[in-house]
Amino acid sequence: MKRTSSLKALLSVGLLGAIVAGSVVSADAAEYKGKSQGSVSFTTGSIKLPGEGENPGGTEEPETDPSANFGLLYVPKEFTFMATEVPTSTVVGDTLISLDTPTADNPATKHYAVADVRGARTAGWKLEAKLTTPLSSTKGSVTKTLAGATIEMSQGLNKLNPTTWDTSKPADDDVHKPDTVLDKVSLSTATQVVMSASKETATNAADGRGEGYWQGELTDIQLKVPAGDMNNVRADETYTGTVDWVLTDSI
Repeated sequence: MKRTSSLKALLSVGLLGAIVAGSVVSADAAEYKGKSQGSVSFTTGSIKLPGEGENPGGTEEPETDPSANFGLLYVPKEFTFMATEVPTSTVVGDTLISLDTPTADNPATKHYAVADVRGARTAGWKLEAKLTTPLSSTKGSVTKTLAGATIEMSQGLNKLNPTTWDTSKPADDDVHKPDTVLDKVSLSTATQVVMSASKETATNAADGRGEGYWQGELTDIQLKVPAGDMNNVRADETYTGTVDWVLTDSI
């Protein structure tokens, strides 16, 4: 028994010596140092334009630079209203004229779209629309206008997916949703802001409105002609005009 105990003691001493010796070698190991640099850059985006057949019917695309980061994707192509008989009695109130029978170029529901991928956070934007001049008719040297006529319509807001060009209604708590969207739009020769988006509320808030792809949807479209204008029209007159859409990168 004593021999066994002595052997155990000897093995223990030998193991301890090996551990101590190993520690001394580790402490004396050479050490080499180096440094690596890290970086990341953030850039503005580049808007994606709808391909052929990807934009809604009855729209046209303004001239937009494909490398732009902000712009109008499309606007309604036309507003064509129904041919209307001249009244046989004096008109005393407004006359409301509906859109003509829907066609590919003149659908009952019309759209426009804005894209903002600037990443500026503090920019904001506004979209304005107006009749360039009153709707007018020229016969020979005589030009007549519907001076007080307005295009009346309801407006909704859609969020666009630029990958599939599908639309969805934005959630109420979507921090990027444009914050001024008129429910009712009345286009006249006076400029009207139909939709706008304000800048970021505070540094680091990352809640700049209007960032992304947004579509205005126009429905219940009618031409409202005041009594004075309606009493002045004659058969075989066609009144035409132009709607201007202007997107500005500030509000």
